[in-house]
Amino acid sequence: MTMDPIQNPLFKEPVGAMFRSRREKLGLSVEDAAKSLKFGSHLVQAIEDEQWGKLGPAIYARSYVSSYIKLLGLNEAIKHEIPNLTSGAAPLKTITQARVEPAGIQSKSILALVTLLGLAALGAFLYFRSPAVEMAPIDSSIPLSMPVPDAPAKPAAATVPAADTAPVQAPPSGAAPATQAGPEAVAVADAQLLVRTKMESWLEIRGTDGAVLYSELIPAGQERTHSLQKVGKITIGQAGSAELLINGGVRDLSPFIKDDVARFTVDASGNPAAISP
Repeated sequence: MTMDPIQNPLFKEPVGAMFRSRREKLGLSVEDAAKSLKFGSHLVQAIEDEQWGKLGPAIYARSYVSSYIKLLGLNEAIKHEIPNLTSGAAPLKTITQARVEPAGIQSKSILALVTLLGLAALGAFLYFRSPAVEMAPIDSSIPLSMPVPDAPAKPAAATVPAADTAPVQAPPSGAAPATQAGPEAVAVADAQLLVRTKMESWLEIRGTDGAVLYSELIPAGQERTHSLQKVGKITIGQAGSAELLINGGVRDLSPFIKDDVARFTVDASGNPAAISP
């Protein structure tokens, strides 16, 4: 394959190694990438090992490789370095070389005529043999349609007074005013998570059932927010250069960072916590 002299400097290392090093830089395991791509981890491993034959026909291989390139944010030109992505399906092999001669037109016509005559004779025999069916008179006392009972009336919904209409009692004289709870006491159901990045980082949020709620590569200098309701596991790549805020309060991620990847959950008070094994 002839290389484009302009594109050649982009591929100084093997294609599979470029996929692997990019994935590891983003703090993703093979299983994490497979779950985000929604196909088997063996296909991710085949791309990184350059075992292109394991990706199946070219139409499927192009889809797998394109999805992985988009997930990692790689250059689309990498596809030109991968063989067999443009090859079509293998031609069908001829099973036999024997020539099949069509049946004569006259023989087919005779066979069709005999079949029609046989069906007509059978239908006439059954018709004249079956007894006549008497039609019973319809009793005029039987209603043609059953009355539909009226649906029971739904009870009126109880009116709940709004919280902001309840009277507020003034504190007794000399009592200290009540202090409002800060972000540390906010329940997870009402909390908002904010991730602010200084470098390109990966953010993935999974629900309590393990399903992916949010998954994106965040460019440097940007931020993302997400509600923490029903949130289970949170993963942040390049966590050393990322800042985590919950309801405006900065949270310390250092206890949960390993190999520059933070993996944690959020407890009932809205604070990062270790993931239960």
